[in-house]
Amino acid sequence: MEHHLRSICIFVLAFISLKDSAQAYRPLLSSNATWQDEHGWANPGPSTSSSECLRYYLDGDSVVDGWSYQILRRSSIFASVFDGSYVGLLREDTAQRSVYIYRSHLIGDELLYMFPRQLGPYPSTYRYAPLPEWDTLEVVNIDTVWLSDEPHIRSTLSNGDTLIEGIGSVFAFMPSSQWGEIHWWARLICYSLNGTVVFSAPHFFCGCELPVGVNPVAEHPIRIHPSPTDGLCYLTGTPANTRFVVRSLDGRTVLNGASSINGTSEINMSELPASLYLIEIMNKSSHEILKIIKQ
Repeated sequence: MEHHLRSICIFVLAFISLKDSAQAYRPLLSSNATWQDEHGWANPGPSTSSSECLRYYLDGDSVVDGWSYQILRRSSIFASVFDGSYVGLLREDTAQRSVYIYRSHLIGDELLYMFPRQLGPYPSTYRYAPLPEWDTLEVVNIDTVWLSDEPHIRSTLSNGDTLIEGIGSVFAFMPSSQWGEIHWWARLICYSLNGTVVFSAPHFFCGCELPVGVNPVAEHPIRIHPSPTDGLCYLTGTPANTRFVVRSLDGRTVLNGASSINGTSEINMSELPASLYLIEIMNKSSHEILKIIKQ
């Protein structure tokens, strides 16, 4: 009898443990994750329409104002201008089940995702900023969906969007990069982790099987040298008049300036203490973080 009761207790505890594990928050940001989005739009006149198929991926770490971020990039099979282009910096607050995007120093930190665990109002986020009527979103249903890896918590919003913990929105991971036209289609086509497809959906223009390129990282044209340095160093390879900020590891700005018309800058770090510093380089099309050691 005692053995029988012990077996029942072990089974119940195992069931509770499994249930709790299934309900645990699944982080969104993973260095080996990729999201493939499909967007379609059309002009209202005699028919002109187009589409974009973008793959988003994480490409290293960054520190801004003391916060740790991951760099988000995108590539496309339709527009080479997107190949490896910078999108923003992402950070995740797992306690709040929230993901934030830092697009530039002028805009700062914005809420990108919040994965709810209860019904009711859904906060305004960067994803829904283009449509003011989405400021009054509601969470109308929460359940669990089994994907190819494990169960994920799924939330449905009043606009029909579905958010899946660990993956993002099925309305596309990120908003469309095109504006001023009728945006009639948006879908997360594929989510892969460690090279394995975890989530896939019907598509019009592109699917998981299409080679949306994630280009190998070539030697970067922007350089900071020499490193280590005992005083003077040189920033080269930037567009003309590109602004830069030198930050300490705790996020404080210790120097700033702009490159010359030929894309070079002399930076005098003589008065700074010996340490590792971050050079944040910002222009209209990119945002880069380089490291330099001051001896």
